[in-house]
Amino acid sequence: MPLGDARKIVETRYAAAITDSLHDRVMVVIDDSSDVLNSMKANIDRWGCRTIFATDASQALVELISSDLEPDVIISDYHLANGEKGFKVIDQIRQEFSNEIFSVLMTSDPDPDRKS
Repeated sequence: MPLGDARKIVETRYAAAITDSLHDRVMVVIDDSSDVLNSMKANIDRWGCRTIFATDASQALVELISSDLEPDVIISDYHLANGEKGFKVIDQIRQEFSNEIFSVLMTSDPDPDRKS
């Protein structure tokens, strides 16, 4: 299947509004797959977010704290390395910042019990 031509994509007013609302927001993306992180980076960079890409909570927290940033959004994979779960990573980051940070949990797990 041929790849689409990105130059032919027309940005709608809706997409522009979303992009504008995300501009300068601090977003944390956590996944243990470098392919997923690179793919997410390619998309999120266009939104103008200040983004931390990490493979676990420790790395995310070190980068956030050393950059003096507090996240507005957390996106995490459900299944991370060493049996770690994304919801626990999200909780760790929320606890560190004592804040209920908007979060998205994602997975490509084919288990039908995970689909809703």
